[in-house]
Amino acid sequence: MHMIGNILVRLDGDKAAAEAYFWSVSVIPGAVPRAIVACGRYLDRFERRNDEWRIAERLVAHDWFSETTQTGDWSIGPFGLTGLERGASMAKDKSYTWLKLR
Repeated sequence: MHMIGNILVRLDGDKAAAEAYFWSVSVIPGAVPRAIVACGRYLDRFERRNDEWRIAERLVAHDWFSETTQTGDWSIGPFGLTGLERGASMAKDKSYTWLKLR
């Protein structure tokens, strides 16, 4: 999961500079699965090319992270809740029919 928020953009003609905060959660499989939470900022320089804005340069500032052993057990669910709708990969995810993507 990757979320971006608190975006600040400073325009200067066909160029711009921006800062956007990110928050990311990843589960890394292995003999002992790990969960990683990372937070930081994208520092971007944009350029307008052929009437489209593109990232010309990006610096990633990592402000904080936490790494733990992954202990989630979907057989009991979070907080003991069962029968939860789960996300899936690509077309198997409910968003495809919910948003009428197919």
